[in-house]
Amino acid sequence: MFALTFAAVTLAGGGRLLQDPGTLWHTLAGERIFAHGFPREDWLSFTFGGRPWIAHQWLGECLMAALHRLGGLDALVVATAGGIALLLAALFARLVASGVSALWALLVVALTVVASAHHFHVRPHMLSMFAFAWLYARLADVDAGRRGLGSLWPVPIVFLAWVNAHGAVVGGLATLALFALAWLGTWAAGARSPIRSRREAVGVCALAVASVATIPVTPYGLDTARAWFAILASPGLPRFIVEHASLARTGSWQVLALVALYAAALAGASRTTLRASTLVPLAWLVLAFDRIRHAPFFAIAAAIALAELLPNARWVEALARRGFRVRSAPRAPPGTRLAFGSVGAIAAAVAAVAITGTAAGRSPVLARLDPGRWPVELVPALVEAEREAPAGAPILNDMPFGAFIAYEAPGLRVFVDDRWELYGDEFMLGYVRADAAWLDEWVARSGVSLALVQNGSRLQGYLERDGRWTATATSAAGALYRRTELARTR
Repeated sequence: MFALTFAAVTLAGGGRLLQDPGTLWHTLAGERIFAHGFPREDWLSFTFGGRPWIAHQWLGECLMAALHRLGGLDALVVATAGGIALLLAALFARLVASGVSALWALLVVALTVVASAHHFHVRPHMLSMFAFAWLYARLADVDAGRRGLGSLWPVPIVFLAWVNAHGAVVGGLATLALFALAWLGTWAAGARSPIRSRREAVGVCALAVASVATIPVTPYGLDTARAWFAILASPGLPRFIVEHASLARTGSWQVLALVALYAAALAGASRTTLRASTLVPLAWLVLAFDRIRHAPFFAIAAAIALAELLPNARWVEALARRGFRVRSAPRAPPGTRLAFGSVGAIAAAVAAVAITGTAAGRSPVLARLDPGRWPVELVPALVEAEREAPAGAPILNDMPFGAFIAYEAPGLRVFVDDRWELYGDEFMLGYVRADAAWLDEWVARSGVSLALVQNGSRLQGYLERDGRWTATATSAAGALYRRTELARTR
């Protein structure tokens, strides 16, 4: 399962994993940390250059930069593909070990991919998925009695790394809190609970407190948490950034296939299987309807819950009589063998692409930026424009191209990228509207004479109507413009 998934995602998904503009600026942020230490102000844009900004995902960004130094974009693709393969293989192994037949385990894993794949990108968000899967699986084991409460001792350590890697740690802390409250509630009510004594109750509370206490343990202290909540509190972000929009607005209805299977298993569950690990996915389902960004966390939680629910669902016997065998004999989980074997394979693959990339002059072999998404054909013209312009020259650009420009032509300073917490709602909404007077003010203020825009965008429409801009190079994804001195009267 791991080997086949690893090969498929690496070979067929190299371009798809590089669809998110954050991939490039996260890598650049890591490089900035290696070269100059932890940034506290923006250095990529001319619009907000010098304004306060922190690398609140610094650990993930440093990991990305380290991989990039080893093997360029190829190493980033291989490592991400390997992580995805390990996650899916672990879910499959868990389902089979719990007594779910291999065919049904494949079905659950496939539905998990369908519900999550739109967030499979090279970025720190993937680290949150991996950390969440580990956390939920460990909590589910304790919830079912397969592990004792003592096995939760690594949880604060995981949170310490997670706090420094990605803001979705807030969801991980909330999940831990839900489990802790459920266990404390059932213990207090005299029902079945992993907590069996007051001492264990105090231990669970201490675990939760220790995990929450990791929040300020970052190079930026509590400013890291402030950055997370600034993103969550933004009213404009869900309107214009697809991954933060609601399920209904994005139309990502493929999630409902997994919802249907989970709901059917829940409806057929016995009372003994209705516990925290099988019910907490409902909270993530609600969150997924609010923001599609949460769908992968619902999918992971639901897949782990289905390992508990499917073998004991009341309708399993009825399906078996009709030839649809859901249940099989439980097997010993692979555990550390899967983890160490997979990590070794990923490391070997990264080393291989690093050696291959060095031999090929760092030319990417597996990682291909999609020319329909990125203006890769314009790189020579962009680099030439950078060479002719003074250091730090401004360039007008569409938001998805900001990190692309900074990656390919670091001597230029961009107009905007997708760091919403830096630019804020007012500026970003101004960019989205692309009002001529608003853009004229920025052009006059900065003296910008270059522009790289998406084909058909509002910003391109502004350039075409303005009369001071001429397209000097075009591609399937966008066009490079230069500003002339003459302007037509509007």
